Amino acid sequence: MTRVAAVLLIFAGGVSRTFAQIPADSGVVVGVGGFSHIVANVEKSVEFYRDVLGLEMPNPPRAFDSTQWIIDMGNTPGAQSRPAILRIPGSKLGIELIDYKDIDRTAAHPRFQDPGAASLILTVRDIDPLMAKLTAAHAHINSKGGEPATIVGANGGRGRVVFVQDPDGFFIELSQRDPAPRPPRPRPAISSAGLSRSSSRIWIRLCACIATYWDFKRSRPRLSTEPSS
Repeated sequence: MTRVAAVLLIFAGGVSRTFAQIPADSGVVVGVGGFSHIVANVEKSVEFYRDVLGLEMPNPPRAFDSTQWIIDMGNTPGAQSRPAILRIPGSKLGIELIDYKDIDRTAAHPRFQDPGAASLILTVRDIDPLMAKLTAAHAHINSKGGEPATIVGANGGRGRVVFVQDPDGFFIELSQRDPAPRPPRPRPAISSAGLSRSSSRIWIRLCACIATYWDFKRSRPRLSTEPSS
């Protein structure tokens, strides 16, 4: 293989790796999808998770429907479901709040220590303003005295943690680290024109390598196949 051809293959391989999707590591679990929570009233739950806790909800809850694969997946024959999709700021984890109708339902209210109880852990920047919003919303504070507890880690790090309950009694841990994490720096916006210019530069470099390779091939002396006299 000629040196120019080798350079061309290396460059092309680098371009393909730039645009190729990175494969997941081998294993049984290869990622996270989201967190689903069955609620009694999706509008009431949205008011708590979006308006009080500050989660993001790009779109309003969908209308009730009876999608067959959802019925089969949850084994809920005859039921209609209505989800609201929310995002946790700073995380790839999404939350689904799902309401059901046309099927028998029984609310579950385990205590914090009961088997089957669970909690969602959220890290917050400043817990005091959030406590004020929880109090104004009449949310149930599970922690002793209705106040965050101060914790000290093995390395001396400190923080404040409180457990609250959503409208269905589901436990949520709100944790503030000390010092609080800094607000994220705004990322410079990348315009479509900028992406276009970047792609054009890569394409020009690739074409230049190809042209150089073919110029090199044409300039090489051809070996004669006729027998010498």
